[in-house]
Amino acid sequence: GADVIVLLQVQNAGANFLERRLIEDLVLQRPCACRRRRKICHCYRPRKRSSWLFSRYTLGWKCGVHPDWTELNTCVDRVLDEDEGSPTKRRYFYITVLRDPVSRFRSEWRRFHQNRGWHGSRPHPHFCLDQPVSMPAPSVCFEGRRPGNITFAEFVSCSANPAINRQTHMLADHDLIDGCPQNDSAGLLLTKEDRDIVLLASAKKNLEHMAFFGLAEFPRLSESLFEATFKLKFRRRARPRKFLRGRSMGHSRTIPSPGEVEQVTAANSLDVELYNHAKEILFARFHKLSNTDPAVERESNSVDSEDDENWAEEEDFFDNL
Repeated sequence: GADVIVLLQVQNAGANFLERRLIEDLVLQRPCACRRRRKICHCYRPRKRSSWLFSRYTLGWKCGVHPDWTELNTCVDRVLDEDEGSPTKRRYFYITVLRDPVSRFRSEWRRFHQNRGWHGSRPHPHFCLDQPVSMPAPSVCFEGRRPGNITFAEFVSCSANPAINRQTHMLADHDLIDGCPQNDSAGLLLTKEDRDIVLLASAKKNLEHMAFFGLAEFPRLSESLFEATFKLKFRRRARPRKFLRGRSMGHSRTIPSPGEVEQVTAANSLDVELYNHAKEILFARFHKLSNTDPAVERESNSVDSEDDENWAEEEDFFDNL
């Protein structure tokens, strides 16, 4: 067939861990072949040179670094046509990983503060009724300053910081808010409050329509749902690396103060609502599956085990080595 899994990789949310699992640990008729020096992997169908996985390691950042839903939606088909040499009709199955908003935001802060390839956001092209629209230049946080000199309080307080509500922005359809005037009144753009409402509703809708999404804090549950959704199996369960977790706790995972948690939660209110919505959907899907599959029901006994690997925590550890 011509089915393609498209991995939308939200920064610091655990998608890198899932991507490695898909490439290295799935039971496949034709396993993915990786070139270590080039950091590229070919995940081809049997007897064909066509990819079944669209991700960073399989095709690189050909839609931009950490492309969001809007960018992927207009880019994936073109990139695959170019890679395979001819236009093909395909079915796309979008997947992603979300993470607790406070933990994810603090993780992105650490990456920014250490100046380890932090990526902001790219402005989307603005069109209204297929006509380009001029928009004011977006505000920029911390321009001309060294990341190491920025305090956490400054990072969370800059309203133009793209790390704020990152997960909502990554999943939303920005074509709904970018460019067109409000209520067809010339020059009257959507207010921030209206934009937030539209963005959150769009992100929830796109999440609900995704073939699969996982939560970094619930790896076993997420992997069981992936296997059931795509009728695939992992060779093994991801084993907890307790020595990593212990070292990670002392190396990079400082416990946030109640004030910091409150500040991050308030700033990322859209992500908090999106994540809570995602948890409801994930557990509803899991319980529906467990009612029909006894093996999955047995798996549910260890869903909240502290021995589970947290996809995002392992990423954090290696990021901070």
